[in-house]
Amino acid sequence: MRFINLVFSIALTFFLYACSTTSPDLDKDINLVAETRLLDEKGVMLTQVSGLARVDDYIFVLAQDRNTLYFTHEKALSKSFESGVVEIRLMPLKLSASQALAKLPQASWEAITFAAIQGDNSSAQFDVYLSHEHDFEGDRHQLFHGILTIDNEKLSMSPLSSFGTGFAFLEHKSVPLKRTFNYGYEAISWQAAEQRLVALPELKSQPIYGVSRKGDVTILADAQHPLRASDMTPVSESCFLVTSNCFASSGFTDALCTSGEQRPKLSIASMQVQGQKIVLGDVLDVTPTLRFVEATPESIARATAESKPLPNPQFNMEGITAFKNGFLVVNDNIPRGNAKTMLRYIELPNLDKETCRIQ
Repeated sequence: MRFINLVFSIALTFFLYACSTTSPDLDKDINLVAETRLLDEKGVMLTQVSGLARVDDYIFVLAQDRNTLYFTHEKALSKSFESGVVEIRLMPLKLSASQALAKLPQASWEAITFAAIQGDNSSAQFDVYLSHEHDFEGDRHQLFHGILTIDNEKLSMSPLSSFGTGFAFLEHKSVPLKRTFNYGYEAISWQAAEQRLVALPELKSQPIYGVSRKGDVTILADAQHPLRASDMTPVSESCFLVTSNCFASSGFTDALCTSGEQRPKLSIASMQVQGQKIVLGDVLDVTPTLRFVEATPESIARATAESKPLPNPQFNMEGITAFKNGFLVVNDNIPRGNAKTMLRYIELPNLDKETCRIQ
């Protein structure tokens, strides 16, 4: 555990939300280029995917309930997309347990990011940061750290250890106490220019944190974003894209993030982070383009056998990372377990990295 240095300077800890209208012509704002289903090393569909990251020509997929990272090389993925292959098999990389990790009753991984390690090593090494959402007894969400080594296309991971002192659970009058542990830090990303990890909370009313390589924590702002943030990825030194999935306004909802309609709302938002000034810019509604995803054959067969309506699963955009001229986004098969886990390649034609605008 590291010493926490909390900075509560009123002049510096703020979060600006620059209101912007969502373009009615979504065809010019986002293109769905290709997609493929994700399988584990045994050829079984990967489930409960919760994060994406890219480093050194490799794409990493994080599954919430497994102490394993899954990966593929960019060349293999590009070939899969170009040839129209409907599924791709990923390779596993086990997360070895430190004493702290071994104490966790079950895995609940939510996010992953990498940072290059400077040095003269013949092999490439990267700091690996993972966000773990505590869904058991306790009152903290925890970061973990390890080191990834890539040597002649052989990947290895050091044992993970807890990093920093963690982040407090959400406290809000609209959220029942028994559910506060469900809302953690699903969006984390390394900001190379500032040499820090940026941790964005899933819902508003929690702090946005900056975490140094030493594990020192600084409050950057009080989050007042209108999102249900599920992941983030850098596009420049100060510009990030954030994914969000707000539930429909009926049925199961989040008190702090509903779509205002009878359908969920998928969004991609641009966010500038400069020092301790954070500005949320465009919020692009990508629901019409990305909303639906194929149902699994098993769920279709089950519905048919039980004479129930066929499933119509939703793409919930649990992860995002840069890829070629665009971005990869991914869903999980939860909450109803009837969706195929799909990795999609999208392009944002109007993305301006300098101004951090996406429409």
